[in-house]
Amino acid sequence: MFRYKFPAPNVAGGERAGDFIPTWRWRPVQGAVTYDMHVALPDGSQKDFRSLRAAAMTATKMTGTGVFRWRVRANFPQGRSGTVPGPWSVTKPFTRTLGKPAGTRTVGGGRSIHFAWKPKMGAQEYLVQVSERPDFSRVSDRATTDGTTYAPELERRFSTRNNTPWLYWRVAALDEDRNQSAFTKPKRFRVR
Repeated sequence: MFRYKFPAPNVAGGERAGDFIPTWRWRPVQGAVTYDMHVALPDGSQKDFRSLRAAAMTATKMTGTGVFRWRVRANFPQGRSGTVPGPWSVTKPFTRTLGKPAGTRTVGGGRSIHFAWKPKMGAQEYLVQVSERPDFSRVSDRATTDGTTYAPELERRFSTRNNTPWLYWRVAALDEDRNQSAFTKPKRFRVR
């Protein structure tokens, strides 16, 4: 009589952090027919993916920020039907971030202005704010948009009655669960 110890998958390396949906990979285990993956989400919930046929997995949707912890195990054939699982691999972390948009610019001038920025991976929408103060202690205009431009209603909201020489705008990214990135550095513009 003897006992055979199944090997655990090797999950060395891989992506550790980013705004993107990662592809989690491991080395194929000789004799394995499928793999099971267990993921602990940042909110404390857990998700299991069973009977994966490849030695890699990319989720179709991933929202939220924080540390996702994942591990994988191989399943081996048992007799004529069924499988028996091997041991779990070491647990690996992946920190999902949601960075602020890049490439902000003010287009136009006078009373014909719009704001633009580059698309942000992981963003579902963008939150734009306009203020008469660079510290945004009072926000004059606030809007969400799913595009990468925004044109404020200058005629109605901002006038020269306050003699405000400069106005400021900034933008933040929002994911599908409404998690928000940091705001970009304020950009100033003038209304004439």
